[in-house]
Amino acid sequence: MAHKFLITGAAGFIGGSILTDFLASNNPLLKKGNISAAVRSQEQADALSNLGISVIRLDLGNEEAVFAAILHNDISVVIHTASCIDAKLVLPLISGLGKQRELSGKETAFIHTSGTSSFYKSTGWPYEEFKDTDAIFETEKQVEVPFPVRVVNVAVKEHAEAQGVRSFVVVPPLVYGKGKGAWNKVSVQFPGSIRASISQQKTSRFEADTRTPAVHISDLTGFYQCLISNFLSGDSTPSGDKGYYFPISHYFNWWEVLENFATALYDRGLTKDRETHVWPSDEVAASALSIPLPYVRVLWDSGLKVSTEKNTKLGWNPEWNKDRMLLSLEDEIQNVVDSGGLKSSSLDAMKKVAEKGPSE
Repeated sequence: MAHKFLITGAAGFIGGSILTDFLASNNPLLKKGNISAAVRSQEQADALSNLGISVIRLDLGNEEAVFAAILHNDISVVIHTASCIDAKLVLPLISGLGKQRELSGKETAFIHTSGTSSFYKSTGWPYEEFKDTDAIFETEKQVEVPFPVRVVNVAVKEHAEAQGVRSFVVVPPLVYGKGKGAWNKVSVQFPGSIRASISQQKTSRFEADTRTPAVHISDLTGFYQCLISNFLSGDSTPSGDKGYYFPISHYFNWWEVLENFATALYDRGLTKDRETHVWPSDEVAASALSIPLPYVRVLWDSGLKVSTEKNTKLGWNPEWNKDRMLLSLEDEIQNVVDSGGLKSSSLDAMKKVAEKGPSE
């Protein structure tokens, strides 16, 4: 019995790229008739309308609408990329998959796109180095700091288990490169730094030269294909409390990247200073980067080191490394110039959570 997939956040940078990659896949189980896309707005739905798939304008917080979308389209696998910080946009999807399993007897799976911010010392994670085979779920549950990304990770595993749904938590690091989707083609951190540099006419950095994990968007979408292929093949791919995956292809240091941006932006005439400067305050940085203050150092001044044993077992072989990334930074600038304004739903979600406070 063929599985049918729903990709949420399908107009976003990651979700749109996964969707495009799946539609171009040679895997017969990923044919158009088996794929549906969920988006927030009519404008986004219109942008995806020529793909030849079912595009659903869906309020993920509306449980009745979510159930109807899952059951009407016979969805058994949800790839969730719409939000990693709001459980209200996650739990109805898992409940819908539980109902699908109950009615059809089909195995169901929820693939949650999280973020490495849950595993930074600055957000309460207790370890600077760890393995993807460690007791990650148990540690997340024990951490007393109520960081939103971590709260949602725990909720995903626990609710999926209660509903009889297999859960996988994919934890992308900083993602770069040009997106493949029809709507949003740029990520958050590199484009944010470029836009801030242009608006301030100089490139700024934090005082510490933080080492950060990264992955190119094409390698990340390849990872999702590997995970899905393993799941579809019936392999005992670790899930639930052992289903955390970190698709990290390499690490980089922020100062080196920002120095490259500073030189390139100055040479293009987009800034007036080819040197980098330390941000005068977190408040100034947050304003220039268009990010809520509680998240500015989380996204631009935090790092971790993970030993990723599971990636090789999945058959994932990323093609990008740090040297190739550094050579592509001019392309990052051009992507921002070409993209115009911000289209990031993840930034919108961060702003809403920051306004409410982490405990709500």
